[in-house]
Amino acid sequence: MEKVDAHLNETVDLIDFYKVLLREQNTRLERIVFVEEVQEFNLYHYKSQADIQNTQRLLNGITQLLTTPIAQEGQLSQESILALQRAKEAINAHLKAIYDKNIDDVL
Repeated sequence: MEKVDAHLNETVDLIDFYKVLLREQNTRLERIVFVEEVQEFNLYHYKSQADIQNTQRLLNGITQLLTTPIAQEGQLSQESILALQRAKEAINAHLKAIYDKNIDDVL
């Protein structure tokens, strides 16, 4: 159970990180919709398309993390360990996209 507890604590910290990044992305997406006023993805400016794709990557990472059972038969599940790692990778990929890959992995 100690491993489950440690995993939960790490997950909660990661969710806080996601909250910050997703708030920022929400503001970017609001600006994109307001300025560009288009509905189809391929009609957005290429930088806007990149922002949309980065947001989707973040959403995929957090969704997988939140929907993966943490414990299985009283033990930390391998799937939850992988989901946590993928969620971290999604954050690192997002930050690299923002900083043009000129940043080390944060997580």
